[in-house]
Amino acid sequence: MADWVDRSQAQQERALAGHLARALRKPAQPSAFFCEGCGEPIDERRRRALDGVTRCCDCQQREEQQRRHRR
Repeated sequence: MADWVDRSQAQQERALAGHLARALRKPAQPSAFFCEGCGEPIDERRRRALDGVTRCCDCQQREEQQRRHRR
């Protein structure tokens, strides 16, 4: 009979597997050349380093700060 520790560990393993699967999933589209936020060109180094980039560094930072603030 499974106790609460076993159930908790099983839940943590499922959550970790889900997080890893999302992190390893490749974006369906290539990186954009122009930022969705400001329309400026996205730096080539950023586009090569990260697949599926749609925002420049500044706009991405603003978006992440807004997401944190909404929580």
